[in-house]
Amino acid sequence: MKAHNFYFEVSVDKGFVIDTNLGDKYTQLRKILGLQYDPDNPFKTFYFFSEFNNRIPKHADDKNKPEPSDIAYYRRDIEESEKIYFMGWRDNEKLKEKVSPENLYKTRMLLDYGAYLICKRKNISSRWTPDKSLAQSFYLPD
Repeated sequence: MKAHNFYFEVSVDKGFVIDTNLGDKYTQLRKILGLQYDPDNPFKTFYFFSEFNNRIPKHADDKNKPEPSDIAYYRRDIEESEKIYFMGWRDNEKLKEKVSPENLYKTRMLLDYGAYLICKRKNISSRWTPDKSLAQSFYLPD
């Protein structure tokens, strides 16, 4: 069902090992899947993730990459969460300023870890806008 605004995150350890416990998201997932509680046959997230794993494509399409704005929709814990469109980089060294921890976090969550490391090392901030017409394609900073 696409009528629900629901997501969850799981940490993926080396070897693609995950903890299948969803905590407080368990009941909501069960309801979204339309599963009634059955004490004789309880819904087990282990089986859910096993089925999920079986349906993951064996090969990824390099052209099918989410835009930062696609990810931002689910990341409301970032600074200026209404600004979801990437619009370039800001060199804080030239401005004699310092990249904020909040901006580094947003960079890591919405762009990629490599961009985060470059920004941290070179004192660069990612720039964001709420205006889709000002969006730029993601590129790594110089």
